[in-house]
Amino acid sequence: MCYNSKIEMIKYCPIGENMTYIELKKVAYKLHQNKEEIYKEYDKRINSIGTIKTGLFPNLMNRNDPSKQKCELFVVPLPEIYTTTERIMKNSGVIEKLSNELPPMASMQFFFDTLTNEIISTNEIEGIRSTRKELKKAINAVENKKTKNVRLASTVKMYMATFDDRNIQIKKLSDIKSIYDRLLDNEIDKDDLSDGKYFRQDSVKIINDSGTSIHYPPVGEDEINNRLEKWIDFINNKDIPFLIKSLVGHYYFENTHPFYDGNGRTGRYILSTYLSRKLDKFTGMSLSKIVNAKKSTYYEAFKLTGDAKNFGEATFFVTEMLRLIEEGQQTIIESLSNKREKLVSVEKTIKSIYEPDSVENFILSQLAQVALFSDDRLNDVKDMDIIEWAKKSNLFNTNSIKKGFIKLTELGYLVQTSRKPLKHHISIDFIE
Repeated sequence: MCYNSKIEMIKYCPIGENMTYIELKKVAYKLHQNKEEIYKEYDKRINSIGTIKTGLFPNLMNRNDPSKQKCELFVVPLPEIYTTTERIMKNSGVIEKLSNELPPMASMQFFFDTLTNEIISTNEIEGIRSTRKELKKAINAVENKKTKNVRLASTVKMYMATFDDRNIQIKKLSDIKSIYDRLLDNEIDKDDLSDGKYFRQDSVKIINDSGTSIHYPPVGEDEINNRLEKWIDFINNKDIPFLIKSLVGHYYFENTHPFYDGNGRTGRYILSTYLSRKLDKFTGMSLSKIVNAKKSTYYEAFKLTGDAKNFGEATFFVTEMLRLIEEGQQTIIESLSNKREKLVSVEKTIKSIYEPDSVENFILSQLAQVALFSDDRLNDVKDMDIIEWAKKSNLFNTNSIKKGFIKLTELGYLVQTSRKPLKHHISIDFIE
């Protein structure tokens, strides 16, 4: 239910009919601000059979000022939510099938490309610049276990753990702080580190690009602790459909804003890892990329849900986020399908020149996968990586691979891009 500043329960009223399902704020406009009729519609929604009541009470806004009204977040189970969820589940199966069919080198390249785009995107949403070069350095540092003083290494390590099926568990407040510390180690200015046991103690406010205050999170660590304990209970509630639960949970975490800095990155990481486990890894690890591309939609969904005139209804936040997830999936499916189709075509060309079991075919095939499944044309695959891959597969020895590189370079099929370490990429003529 919803309470006003005097903590009195808004009175129950019967419900009106024949209204298109829109935000309560728009309902109020259509009803000429008739409070009794507005409360009828609100009561109809929150007390409808099937409505999900969360037990979570976010901070709301009246235009640019904090509202004293406390409303429970709730979601009305619109048909759209369930039909979109069905499509998302189906898309996830398609993505898993397409990714499982990839040859090893292509799969690895597509993963690292997805990882790179996700971290760049989650930072960019917050106005933090990071480059592909920095991410490559961080990935190499994590793989070589030399992460000290390497920017973004902690973030890369956490996302890579998700891909390796090392799932996070959030059962207590210290788990949240642990995730935050491991994800953003050396990424937060000292002045913005938490000054409480786990979270911030002081007040903060969120402003938009024009300097207008758009959100006032709860103040004081005790209040934050109280809210996040309820959040932990909510996200571990197995009786709530997982997509609705994860998206409402994301909204409430960001609304609580437990840290001075890094809340968005932490919240999106938690949501990303959850979607990776419940759907598929590529859907989960493409969350920030689609959010960044549709940033205005993402922020508008937060604004709409945080408007006191919508009485804590999170239905529209869920529907908008589901649409974003589905759109992100469609991009993944299209990308995987196109790249796979192109690879088949390139491999046909390679086979027309070299026998399938030849060292030349092996080298060209590996570098074609690298080129097609990474957005970065000048990739970081070294000749030695190809050599090690061949040795592990018991296909060719080191000398055979080295001679193959020399021969293919002389023929113009490969282009040398680096001397130390030695690197080549496949000629553009081969893949275009």
